[in-house]
Amino acid sequence: DLRDGELILICDIGGGTTDFSLVSARLVNGELQFERTAIGEHLLLGGDNLDFALARRVEEKLKDIKLTLRQRYALRRACCAAKERLLSDSSSELSRVPVTVLGSGRAVVGQALSVDLTREEVLQILTAGFLPITAPDEMPAHGRPTGLRELGLPYASDPAITRHLAAFLTQAAVVMNSSSANQKMAQPNAVLFNGGFCAPAVTRERIIEAISFWFGGARTGWRPKLLNNEAVESAVESAVARGAAYYGSVRRGTGLRIRAGSARTYYIGWRSDNGLQGICVLPAGVEEGATLPLLNREFSVLANRPVSFTLYSSRTRHDAHGEVARLDEADEANVHRHAPLVTLLRYGKKMRDVHLIVGLRASFTEVGTLELWCESRDTPHRWRLQFELRGEEAQ
Repeated sequence: DLRDGELILICDIGGGTTDFSLVSARLVNGELQFERTAIGEHLLLGGDNLDFALARRVEEKLKDIKLTLRQRYALRRACCAAKERLLSDSSSELSRVPVTVLGSGRAVVGQALSVDLTREEVLQILTAGFLPITAPDEMPAHGRPTGLRELGLPYASDPAITRHLAAFLTQAAVVMNSSSANQKMAQPNAVLFNGGFCAPAVTRERIIEAISFWFGGARTGWRPKLLNNEAVESAVESAVARGAAYYGSVRRGTGLRIRAGSARTYYIGWRSDNGLQGICVLPAGVEEGATLPLLNREFSVLANRPVSFTLYSSRTRHDAHGEVARLDEADEANVHRHAPLVTLLRYGKKMRDVHLIVGLRASFTEVGTLELWCESRDTPHRWRLQFELRGEEAQ
């Protein structure tokens, strides 16, 4: 069903995370090949958030009854089970499900609480809170940063998944240089769903409806094609295992590999009189497993003393390897600051502070790490700086 040049939106929404990516289909020598052209932020937003919202609705029905921490945990699990029953395709005639919370202490059964959760309530919270049909230029709301957050995990402050999708398609148009006066969003020709959140048909249909609305489907009748994914409809828990098994066969040369490369451009930054600057050590599009040539610039590093290296990245900039660029940390949409890497470059036996002239060489490994080698100009010494790129999207 796919043709040359068509874009496929991969919409992967699980229990706790949401990921969007775009893959282009290309016909090369009569064979269909795939290449990832854009990737979105790794959002901590998914089915668990819907379960919490349903649990809050049930707790409101209990009025003045205060639940213990254990009861609230049990309530969320019960709401999750009720949601799956009410949204499953086989239970379209099921209008309500009782949700029971056991009592605490010795009165586990005697003080049990039970209220009904209706299909209408679940659909209302799902569509209005998580999958609203928004305007194409309506971007996610950003709340005030909290004082305490889990390291490396950027919890989404806006629960509307469709707004995050609109932001991704808008950003993808910039990355793919396809934006114009009439086309400010990358338009997918087909959608492939994955993840437990997308298992009910109603969630898939709602996202398709939103995409159709953004591109004038209400007027023209256009809708993106829905690609079949048996893992979503049957065994969502096996999707990752199946993907890993297929990737293993691809590594052995018996499967079709999706060309991906680095979705971001990476920089090593430093402060100067001109503000924050960064040298591009890994341009966007570099394939995994590649080692880049030594940069044609030399730097001074301090050995035998703890030093910090700060990595920056951008999904929109396309600077060349070795190019020095001015970075604006205030522009959070285009420049992202990763956690600094603090290390000690050992040199000599006396551990005295020594400034060494080094060159930089980068490797983009197949396991998703950026290895930056500092190679001494005057001695055979070299030091490896290893940055973890996957799953680290927050400071």
